[in-house]
Amino acid sequence: MRQFIIPTLAVVMLAGCVTERQTTTTRTATEELLVSSAADRAATALAAALPPQATVYVDTGNLDGDDGKYAIGAIEDQLLRRGCAIVATKADANTVVALRAGALAMNNRDKLVGLPSLTLPIPLTGAVNTPTVAFYEVQTQQGVAQFSATASDVKTGKWIASAGPAFGLSHVTHYTLLLFFSWHRQDIVPKEIATEANKS
Repeated sequence: MRQFIIPTLAVVMLAGCVTERQTTTTRTATEELLVSSAADRAATALAAALPPQATVYVDTGNLDGDDGKYAIGAIEDQLLRRGCAIVATKADANTVVALRAGALAMNNRDKLVGLPSLTLPIPLTGAVNTPTVAFYEVQTQQGVAQFSATASDVKTGKWIASAGPAFGLSHVTHYTLLLFFSWHRQDIVPKEIATEANKS
């Protein structure tokens, strides 16, 4: 019994030193940045295929979800950059741009060479989860956005242009080698800002 308990307690102590998620909101800042960065990139690609210099009413009825408002704002920003004027009613517009989202979410992937976390029973005390033992591990969080749009004439209702599907991708990838060596790569925060954040 003693031979079993001592190694198990050592595992528990090691597990207590690992914190994988810290947030006071429903999602971490990293998760929010992944989705918004992907939305920005998809919005840029989408607007580039729509008519410039138009007076636009943006129909957002088919673009909703947790990050829908951000996506709409990103697309409107890109339309404005292309010389469009955005108006609040169809009566004031010459073009309707109807938006839709095929994706606005996150993917998570984990590749592990080592021992995954296990649930071990401990006599008289219950069970504990052992930490992951990673000889080599790659954990990837990916933001994915896919937007499409159809532009039509306000007066005739006829098709003017279609844009998309336009894609935007973002990622944060964490690497672990031989349990103790770790590093990451990401494309959501400029390098100089990420460096300052890591110092604080």
